[in-house]
Amino acid sequence: MRWATTFQAPKPNYIYEHVGSKNGEDSSRENASTRFRIVRGIHLSECNLQMQESLNKGFSRNVLQIAAHMKRSGIAPDLETYVNILTALATECVDLAAWATIRDMQAVGIEPDISCLNQVLRVSSLTPCNFLSPDIFALKAFRRSVSTHVDRILQEIEALGLQPNKETYEILVEYFVTGDNVEMALSKLNEMQELGFTPSLNSVKPVVESLADAGHIQLALEIVEAYVSKSGRRLPGDTWVRLLVASAENLNVRMISKV
Repeated sequence: MRWATTFQAPKPNYIYEHVGSKNGEDSSRENASTRFRIVRGIHLSECNLQMQESLNKGFSRNVLQIAAHMKRSGIAPDLETYVNILTALATECVDLAAWATIRDMQAVGIEPDISCLNQVLRVSSLTPCNFLSPDIFALKAFRRSVSTHVDRILQEIEALGLQPNKETYEILVEYFVTGDNVEMALSKLNEMQELGFTPSLNSVKPVVESLADAGHIQLALEIVEAYVSKSGRRLPGDTWVRLLVASAENLNVRMISKV
């Protein structure tokens, strides 16, 4: 969706509103799960709200529909609009469009913030965007290092003078864990904590399990203890089972008793 590169004369403001699918009615504006009706006289804040509601309901493609109708209606976007569009593109895994959206933001005079770049990072770290081979072993080998896609975004973040936040690091941790690169995942986890961010359970759990599977039981337990002491939360039972099984497989009696 590019506001900067094309111009269309403003039309009466309208947008499609989700009202649920109904059988037997006109399906020209239906997709598999939703139906929309035209709502006239809508403003930018309402468009952004509609986008956010669509994202919350899992209808990411509807966000792009809303953006298209905004453009036809002559409604100029703001930062929130672009964040919603980038979130939708990340969900749909459309990395080239995400990059084009960043450039469009800059062309209309809206500087992307870290939340925008995080969405581009998320879409570029997803499997279908970075690697088309169905071979999981080739994919893991590919993710042993930072891909050109991810590296480009990190360079862009630095060039814009933005500071990576907790979400940035959690995306990177997930990226490396998925690629079976526990060393880099652990490095990003440590870097996150050094900057004062407390990792979420979604970041700690896969790192601990990957370390356990690799036989690094002591290190996994140290991460668990640090997480519990800072967050006050415990890891779920299935993670403890993974640690126990890994300890048994490595005949680590001392660690078994500790687990």
